[in-house]
Amino acid sequence: MQQRQKEILSILIEDYVKEAKPISSGFLVRRHQLDYSPATVRNELAELLDNGYLKKIYFSSGNVPTNKAYRLVVEEALNEPDKQPQKKHQELSSLPEAVSFLAKEFGSLTAGVDSEFNFFLDGVDELFGQPDFFTRDHYLLLGGLVECLQELKKDFFRKRGNAIFVGKENPFWNGSDELSWFFGSARKASFSIVAIGPTRMPYKKNWKIFCEVLNEF
Repeated sequence: MQQRQKEILSILIEDYVKEAKPISSGFLVRRHQLDYSPATVRNELAELLDNGYLKKIYFSSGNVPTNKAYRLVVEEALNEPDKQPQKKHQELSSLPEAVSFLAKEFGSLTAGVDSEFNFFLDGVDELFGQPDFFTRDHYLLLGGLVECLQELKKDFFRKRGNAIFVGKENPFWNGSDELSWFFGSARKASFSIVAIGPTRMPYKKNWKIFCEVLNEF
């Protein structure tokens, strides 16, 4: 991908995460006062569309990032060097507190499991407070998702290390390509956490906070 396309795609993803609605070339040019002409931006977006990084909800709509585009952001997040901690979570002292904090911070369904396979879950209201999740199908999806988390809690605990799964990359559950999973294990304590939210999320910010929380234990 050319640098100009990467720059335009990055800006579009950031805007889509904030706005939760399709982004047009005109919107990008007006908001960001880009150095490129409107025609150039349109052409680059068209190429990104052809290459599978963008999609349209309907023919005349603006552009929406695909999971292929989000994967680029995820790779950047995973490879970004550690910076100054945000220090929002230094009062956390237990797994249930960490689960509740991440659920509220991310607007995600968050689960934790410890070495005795005690299971903690929070964030149902937070997930359905997202503009991406509001239909009957999403409510039906939630039932299968919670059941999966409960059934696979031992697998979650035994899988060590940290990872982000976008859509159906997830090895545990491929029930939806609309969700991203943050998976991680505490550095010292014996527990693992899974945070699940819409693919439309600020991956770099969330991943930084997620890792900081895990490193506190």
